[in-house]
Amino acid sequence: TAFPAFDSLAVFPLCSISLGEILMEAWFGSETAPTNDWKKRTAFRLLGCCPQIIGAAFVSDLDVIANYAGLFTTLSYSVCPSLLSIYSVRALRKIKVSPDTAYKTPFSKDWVAWMIFTTAIVVMLFVVISSVLVESGEKTET
Repeated sequence: TAFPAFDSLAVFPLCSISLGEILMEAWFGSETAPTNDWKKRTAFRLLGCCPQIIGAAFVSDLDVIANYAGLFTTLSYSVCPSLLSIYSVRALRKIKVSPDTAYKTPFSKDWVAWMIFTTAIVVMLFVVISSVLVESGEKTET
C-alpha cells in the first residue's frame, strides 16, 4: 500500500525542521541563535534532513521507515510536550511562581502529563521491539 510512503512524506519536514532548530540552538545557544538569518536557519534545516536521507539510502522497506518516522512523531507530539509541562511547572514552583495561567485546563495536572509521557514511552518501546522482532524474523527466514 501507499500509506507508509505518504506517512513518511508528511513526517519528513517535521523531523527535518525540528531537528534543524534543535541543532541550531545547540550550536549557538538559545540566547544567541540567529533566528532571523535565513541562510543559517536553512543550513541547519538541511543538516537536520541528513539523518533521514542517509537512513533511506540503507533501508528500502517503507514499513521500517514509517515505523521510525512514527516514533519521531510520537516523541515530538507526546513525550516532549508532557516533559515540558512537568519541568516547567517544577521550575515555576522552584522560583515560587504560580504555574496557573489563563490556559489552565483540567488536563494541566501533573498526573495527566505523566500519564501521557508513560503511555507514549510504552508505545514507542512496543514499536521498536516489534520492529526489531519482525526484522530479525525476516532475516532468519531467508
